[in-house]
Amino acid sequence: MVTQSPGVYLISFYADCVPVYFYDPDNRAVGMAHCGWKGTMGRIATRTLDVLQKAYGSRAGRVQVFIGPGIGPCCFQIQPDLVMKVNAEFSSLHDIITYSGKGFYTWDLQETNRQLLTAAGVEASHISTCALCTACHTDLFYSHRREKGKTGRMGALIGIEY
Repeated sequence: MVTQSPGVYLISFYADCVPVYFYDPDNRAVGMAHCGWKGTMGRIATRTLDVLQKAYGSRAGRVQVFIGPGIGPCCFQIQPDLVMKVNAEFSSLHDIITYSGKGFYTWDLQETNRQLLTAAGVEASHISTCALCTACHTDLFYSHRREKGKTGRMGALIGIEY
């Protein structure tokens, strides 16, 4: 989702998936991407950046990005079949999958999206990441995995003032 219209706000809802916010200060445009594991596999963050570039003339090197709270690599366990898919899709990325022992692997969604965005031209210094894990901090956030689906949702909102 992207907009350049003042007073139009983009909102999406999360409970472990990672919200990624975009701001282009030169063209006064914003965007938001819902980067759960499926969105990350589909490269939705870089696709959102592409839309900002095509629709508003945004330059990747000028775009500011905030990668919001989501399930962290400490808690996001994935099965070997998904590990193979992730490794195949993101063979050029480093340190996104960790073997945690006993047949379990963990995936760092925030780091995956950070690396994808820097590879797409966003300056590393223009990307901020929230290090809080939604599954570890259920006192602050909703967690679909930790609460086995019986939970609320957090809203992520971005827009431009008049």
